[in-house]
Amino acid sequence: MQSARDAVDMLEHAEALKHLDKAHADAATPPQDRATAHWLAATCHLALGRKKEMTAELEKLLALHPLFEPRDDEGPPEVVKEYRKRAKKWREDHTVTIAEPTFADGVTTAILEKNDKEVAAARLRYRAKGEATFQDAPLKVEGTTLTGELGTPEFRTKAQDAGGAEFYVQTLTRGGMPNGQWGSETQPKSVEMTPAPKKEEPRPAEKPVETKVQPAASTGAGGKAIGVGVAMLVVGLLTGLPAMAFTVAGIVTFVVGVLQANGGANTETQQFRVLRVASNSLNVLGPAMGVASITLLVFGVLVAVLLR
Repeated sequence: MQSARDAVDMLEHAEALKHLDKAHADAATPPQDRATAHWLAATCHLALGRKKEMTAELEKLLALHPLFEPRDDEGPPEVVKEYRKRAKKWREDHTVTIAEPTFADGVTTAILEKNDKEVAAARLRYRAKGEATFQDAPLKVEGTTLTGELGTPEFRTKAQDAGGAEFYVQTLTRGGMPNGQWGSETQPKSVEMTPAPKKEEPRPAEKPVETKVQPAASTGAGGKAIGVGVAMLVVGLLTGLPAMAFTVAGIVTFVVGVLQANGGANTETQQFRVLRVASNSLNVLGPAMGVASITLLVFGVLVAVLLR
């Protein structure tokens, strides 16, 4: 392509056409370069006095890239004028018509008014005011609606400082060539910019408060020792009562025996009778208290074991 451009600049139009034919024959030549090759070929044919061939190249250019827009100084005025006349008619019949897009909260929305052509994708071409080149951002295609964000938050801040942003919208074929457009590089839509809305950071999920179950307070070694000591004291006291009863019974019996021996078997006084009755009562009470003490002893031992 560069060889063809150099030949055109040197007014070697026939030589330039040879280089352009090679570019078209090369399958690796991208569509944009092919469109440029058709434009250069049209200017060469006009310079060689071949208006019919010039018109044929312009038709091929429009079929490949209907939105191609040459600058006023990009070729002979006659070629530019003829191209724009044909392009207007061609676009009415062969391109996608896009309604004027809207812009709010950083999002651009456009509606396809006439969509009988292939729309494989769409893009938003934008720049901050005062910038020389446009950047591209994809637009989501849903039926006849195109939506997408105008740049990044950083770009919106820069555009706000620059006094606003400019953009235009294009639809694309599967080959990546524009086949529909609202606005252009020379006539973009101008909008004011506001800072990008801050996205709220998701709050971390609150962790459930763990409720620790405190273990029941232990009596400890000291408490157990006190319990065992009290149990053993009770057992000791209770087991001592039968021994005391037997001792008292023996003393009373001994005294009664001595008195009977001195006073005779038939001379029982009132005092002797009382002592004898008490002695007999203690002799009966002693064994009963012994059984009770053994029972309490067993109970005390169980309490001591449980309190350990």
